[in-house]
Amino acid sequence: MYGMYGSYWLLAAAPVWAINVLFFIISLGLPALGTLKFEGKVTPFGVNVSWSGATLGDSLCLYSVMLIGWTIFRRGFVLPLWWTPSLLLWFHTFVFILSFFGWALFTMYTFSARQGHLLDRYHDLVAAPTWTYFIITLVPIIYLFGTWTELVAAHLLGLAWFGLLWFDLKTGRFVQPTWIVNNVVPFFNKCHK
Repeated sequence: MYGMYGSYWLLAAAPVWAINVLFFIISLGLPALGTLKFEGKVTPFGVNVSWSGATLGDSLCLYSVMLIGWTIFRRGFVLPLWWTPSLLLWFHTFVFILSFFGWALFTMYTFSARQGHLLDRYHDLVAAPTWTYFIITLVPIIYLFGTWTELVAAHLLGLAWFGLLWFDLKTGRFVQPTWIVNNVVPFFNKCHK
């Protein structure tokens, strides 16, 4: 895999089942176990009211792009000559750093409005930067080497995710603790009277 770094190396080297298991563990497995172990909650971390950040949103945004990228890598392609190994290394390093610090800034400015537990930090500093890194580094591959069907699918799935995000922002579900207190708790209080 000479000249392949980061997400490109992983997609070129690993079978699709291994990639899916890895991202399942990062997005659902570790948060669920961490919630139980470190926060003492039986309710898994993945149970939330935000559609864009829930399993549905993660699947639309990440797994689809990953599977399209994996398909392109399996089909094979030749990198353009101007894509030298050193340029790819710098590109992957820059995107990784940008993803991490972007989410770190997001965490600094929004952490007090959210639950503020250990698993929120995990999401913002491990899972979300990983997703962002993979999506940003795979977009050029999809545009350069994807088929028309793969391009359309990637765009439609991306639009679906943005639609879920818009719905979350419009209905107030994006700030989950506030939405739960205002909508879910009163509902359960009425049910248990």
